[in-house]
Parts: sequence; structure tokens; C-alpha cells
Amino acid sequence: MPTHYNRTDEEPPAPADLHDLVVLLMYEWGTTDPRFRHSKLIEVSSTSFQTIKNPDNIDDWRDTDPSRRIGLLFHKPKAPKEECAEDRDLPSNMLPDIPRCMLKPSVLAIKDSERQLETYFWQARAHDGCMRSVVLMQHFVHLLTLQHDLQVRIRTLPSTRNKEPRKPVEYVTSINCRMVHEFSLYNSELTTISLFLSQGCLITGDPGRTPHVVLGFRKPNGPTLSILDMSSLQYGEVGRGHKGHNFFILESIEDYAQEYLPKFAEKNTFATARTTYGVHNVPRDVDEYLKDVAARAKKRWDSRRESPFCAYCGGPPKPGAKMMRCSACKTDHYCSPSHQKAGWYYHKHFCKREEIASSRTVK
Repeated sequence: MPTHYNRTDEEPPAPADLHDLVVLLMYEWGTTDPRFRHSKLIEVSSTSFQTIKNPDNIDDWRDTDPSRRIGLLFHKPKAPKEECAEDRDLPSNMLPDIPRCMLKPSVLAIKDSERQLETYFWQARAHDGCMRSVVLMQHFVHLLTLQHDLQVRIRTLPSTRNKEPRKPVEYVTSINCRMVHEFSLYNSELTTISLFLSQGCLITGDPGRTPHVVLGFRKPNGPTLSILDMSSLQYGEVGRGHKGHNFFILESIEDYAQEYLPKFAEKNTFATARTTYGVHNVPRDVDEYLKDVAARAKKRWDSRRESPFCAYCGGPPKPGAKMMRCSACKTDHYCSPSHQKAGWYYHKHFCKREEIASSRTVK
């Protein structure tokens, strides 16, 4: 992919870890999405709602089998409370701050499930997420490579079942060695409808054809080796990445095609995907928002030594608390014990490796 950066006499930075970059970018994106800003999840249903009449006027709801659909009902205030105006939207504050006895049964059932709250949080925000995430990455890369090309370390873990065990794959390449893969999904396995009280709805997962876009990474002049799908959670739990402990998919191209796509939809055209260097077809207001997200992520990336971010969710330290840190390698930080536990499923395969630790040290 062509690059546009100014050459300087400065020493190029050490390789960045792609997983780290994506975690940080996802946090800045998901916690400020204008469509959901300050919204609260008040009911979940695949059959009938208690708060509103069933949305039977929506074809994708009426014509989809209840086993293949989910409705998420949100209340979005016209204006947030003054003391909460700057608060980020998080899975942990997605439910209404009201007594448990006033919560709908469907919400009460997930109130204490951090994992389910995470899934619904990202599942809703992944609407139109494939195209937005690719454009967001383009803006982020532009900022990262203003002075130097950036080398990234890409690490993937084998997910394909019923095959001989395979070791984790790791390689370093330019962040500009990436391609956009555009293809179609047919008959989505899950349709998600995010409804807003008196404010319309967002529908994800078409029973017919759904266009999808992902990023592929490769070595210079080589074929695509790894796929990054930052909107995979629009398909629910099956999109959570390696062993279900991620908010996105970063896998080998073989595992993405064999293990994930069949769970997203009945058919797909990934094998004959159209490949391009970039996409730009998002509305102007969306593009401006994504540029702002990229700028915030770049600022946090540059200050990661002074203000580390959680290697699982991308968040900063919780108010009044210090980051936890992996006791073995001392490089990965976590904002809570539960996030350290969830992040360990990925991190354990690469922990204690001196070359990883040294590459993450900011000089």
C-alpha cells in the first residue's frame, strides 16, 4: 500500500504489536459512538418485548426465525446528566442505574455477567462496523506513519479444529502491507436489531445478502497471511475471536475462512473477494468522527509509557486505581483482575519472551 510520510533523521520506532494497536483503537471507537452515546440497555428479547410493542412492522424482525434474531432495546436521553456528560460508554455502565427490582427480567439476567454485557455492547455498535473500522484503521495508520513507516508484529493462534496441533504464528511486516478484502455473506446466522425508544432502529445481519469488509496483512510481496475483522461481534458470541476472549478477530486467513465465516452466514464469497488498497465510502460526518477517534488513539499510543492502557479492553486505569501488570513479563497492563484473566488466554502464548518485552519498551 502506498505511504505518505515525511522522512526524518530520527530512528524508526521499534515494531508495534498489532493486537495492542487494535485494542486501543477499539476502545476509543466503541466508547464514543455517537449513535449510542449515553444509551442504556433496558430490554433484550428474541420473541416479545414488555416495554414496547413487538416491531412486527420491521421485515427483518417479522420474517426471521426467533432462534436467529435478537432485539436490543435502548433508551437514549436527549441530553446526558451534566455530571455524566464526559463519561465513556462501557459495558459496565450500559444498564440503567436503577434498583434491581425495576429492571426487566431479560436485563436482570445479564446484570452480573460481564461477558454477556461485553457481547451486547459490541454487538450493537458493530452495525455498519466493517466499513467504519477499515476507514478508522486507515486514518490511524496515516497518523502513525507521518514520520516513519511503522513495522508491526502480528501474532495469531491456531483455531482450526480436528487438525494436528499447530504453534502460534508470529511475523513482522510493514503496517502498510495490508489489503482490504470485500466480499458478501448470504443468509446471516444472526440478525441483531438495536431499537431506540421513539428514535428508530439499526438492523445488522440480513437474511439475504450482506456486504462485508475485513483487512488482510501480509509480508512484502507475499499473499495474505492474517485477517483482522474489527466488526466480528455483530454476529454475537461466535465473533469474539480466539477461544471467545476478544472483541475482534485476528486470525490466520485459513482459520478465518474455515472456522468463523461458516458461523456468520450460510454462504460467503470470501474465496473470490475483491481486494483493494483502501475504502473511503462513509458519510462525511462519520469520516470526521473516525478521524477524531484515530487522533485520540494516536495520542494515547504515544503516551503509553506514562499512561499504559489495558491489554484486554484498551481502557485507562480506573479512577483512583493503578494498573495491574503481568507478573512474568512486566509489559502487559490490565485495568481489573477479570480483564487480566480474560486477556491471559491470548497473552500466555507469548509471555516471558524477551524479544516481545524489549520491542514494547518505549525509548
